[in-house]
Amino acid sequence: MKAPSIFLTILISLNFLSCSAQNSNSVFDKIAHAEQVLKQQPKNQQAWQQLYALINDNYTKLTAAERTRLRKVLEQYGIWSTGTTYTAGEPGTKIIIKGHVANAQGKPIANASLHIFQTDSRGYYTPLDSIEKKMGEPDARLFCFLKTDSNGNFEIHTIRPASYPGQYNGRTIPQHIHNNITAQGYNNKNLQMVFDDDPAMNDYWRKWAADNGFPILKLNNASPQRTATVEIKLVP
Repeated sequence: MKAPSIFLTILISLNFLSCSAQNSNSVFDKIAHAEQVLKQQPKNQQAWQQLYALINDNYTKLTAAERTRLRKVLEQYGIWSTGTTYTAGEPGTKIIIKGHVANAQGKPIANASLHIFQTDSRGYYTPLDSIEKKMGEPDARLFCFLKTDSNGNFEIHTIRPASYPGQYNGRTIPQHIHNNITAQGYNNKNLQMVFDDDPAMNDYWRKWAADNGFPILKLNNASPQRTATVEIKLVP
């Protein structure tokens, strides 16, 4: 009398595995299709955002190698001056950062490349950080690739990042957004943009920001859009 029960359990298990495999294949099929569409329509920002959303929302279903390859695709096709790091349902306070890149004389630098990445509203770069006990900056889930427009402008739509859950030498690390900038004929600049109203921004971290030339953003929290501006100078 126990055999049917065993067979039923096996059948349910096989059915569950089959459904899981189909769902997984469906995700990979969607990503492959979105990648193909982007390559066929390289000037379609919606196609870029669709591929990004699929990678972002299915982060743990992809291997590190797959995420790296797809990130390079997004970098190659990230040609717009405005970008968004979050997808629907992303928790956190939405903010906008409007920036301008110029040389030492104030002349705008067009077509500069920006790699933006940051932690989420819990202070993690990836969903694996809390498990692996390390901060996965190179594999950050929230990121975008931008190009400055003809006037050197760019605009980031993102969420306000949280500080790391752990401390550094007994200090809370300030909330920050990485902004790595490259432009032909100029030295590369890797910035960490911090926030003036962050409780962690004590004298120690303000000196650290000043010494490293890191921008301290002042958000207009009175505005529904919570916007900050930043001016970035590059030198040959």
